Amino acid sequence: MASSCASGDSGVFVNGRELHQRDLDLLVGRGLPRISGKSYSVEISGNITDEETGKKLRSLGKLAPT
Repeated sequence: MASSCASGDSGVFVNGRELHQRDLDLLVGRGLPRISGKSYSVEISGNITDEETGKKLRSLGKLAPT
């Protein structure tokens, strides 16, 4: 699947897909860094990993109800 399949427009990638600006705004409000050109891996638990460095960042909190 292409990285552009989500039609994102923010320059920030999460789990291989570029985020829409409104989705980025929501995640930034929960602690995701707003740095264009970065890629992150986000787990359903809210844990974030910088894909370039492998460094674990702060958690966004639970992203989906259980």
